[in-house]
This record gives sequence, structure tokens and C-alpha cells, in this order.
Amino acid sequence: MTDDKLIDLRAAERRHGAVRETYLNWHKAGELELHKIGGKWFVDRDELDTVAAAHGMSPKVLTLEEHIAKVVAAAPPLTPETRAKIAALLGVGLRNNAA
Repeated sequence: MTDDKLIDLRAAERRHGAVRETYLNWHKAGELELHKIGGKWFVDRDELDTVAAAHGMSPKVLTLEEHIAKVVAAAPPLTPETRAKIAALLGVGLRNNAA
């Protein structure tokens, strides 16, 4: 767990659409590790996603990086023709070994 992956329970509610009590119940059942910092509950985002997935839930709100990765993964590969069109639009030459 790293601090940059910790989110508070309000963010967890927005991320998966479940209410706070759901996460507290998962914590009480030993399924989810929560951390109390300064009177607020926090959870590791990756651990939350894993536990939520086991309960049939997927993130509804993604970070920018997660959203970009999702879009890129869903995009079809570029054809040579599409690459040439993009290069022409950008005014750059196309390398022969472009992948």
C-alpha cells in the first residue's frame, strides 16, 4: 500500500456506488483493510477494486490514467492507411518501422 493509492470512504462510495456501511461491513468481515487517519477512514484503491470485484462491482469513477488505459485498450489497432492519414494531418513524415 502506498499513500498515493489511499482514498477516503467518500471517494470509495463514488468509485463503486456502494454506501459507507458496505465498506465498513467488509472491513468487519476481514475482507477489506481500512486505515483510520486523522479520524477518517481510508482504503487502498487497488485492494478496494479487488474486493469490490469479488462482490460483482466494478469502478464507476476512474482516475484519468485508468480512463486513458481503458480507452487505449478498447481502441482497434491502427492500420497503415490510418497511420498515413494521421501523419498527413499532423504534417510529419511517417517512418517505415512505425508500429
